[in-house]
Amino acid sequence: MKGEVIFLGTSHIDPEGYELLLSSLQRIRPEVIILEVSGFAILFRKTIGALYRKILLKRVRRYNLEMNAEIENAVSFFDIPYEYRVSKRYARLHRARVILADVSLFSCIRLLPSCQFLREQNIRSLSEPGENRFAGERKIAERVLSDGDPLLTVKASAFERDRLLSIREKILLRRIYRIVSRHHNRRIAYIGGWEHLIDDPEKRTLYSSFNLPKKREIIFLR
Repeated sequence: MKGEVIFLGTSHIDPEGYELLLSSLQRIRPEVIILEVSGFAILFRKTIGALYRKILLKRVRRYNLEMNAEIENAVSFFDIPYEYRVSKRYARLHRARVILADVSLFSCIRLLPSCQFLREQNIRSLSEPGENRFAGERKIAERVLSDGDPLLTVKASAFERDRLLSIREKILLRRIYRIVSRHHNRRIAYIGGWEHLIDDPEKRTLYSSFNLPKKREIIFLR
């Protein structure tokens, strides 16, 4: 609906994320997509990240490790995010506009130390048996996004404890308001990590702080 921002929450490690997000966009048919991705994040993955990905795969083969979910997550960390690829594909088909809204400085802080993924000890640790990380994240999301679960407060308080996370949330909020003001007569969707869509009574998260007409969907919980 025009005049209402639809927030689509994703998990970056969702193995079905590409298909689920594309399906959501085709159903909602936004004309403007605000994407929780920065220009630096894309540049990094097209350059240094692409090199890191090749090195990681080469070392996985050298150590004779079998691919599992955790190694695949590490490899995909250096790929162009599926949220970006889906948005660009949808935009080409439907002549929509994609706007990158995340903060490049914070992406830089997060991505530059990622060379640690390439250390032998870290790569070998990924091959060890463990719980399915996405399944665990899904369970947490189900609890946090249900009514009255105390885990909501725990997760939302992270945006208060982490100063950089709190600053990033405020910058994202200002940028969304500016974009919405320029495109108020168009259908708008925001795509970002589901944690930002927690409806926090204390308004520490992006979604809870956004005071214009809105609704949210967590694509992997539908």
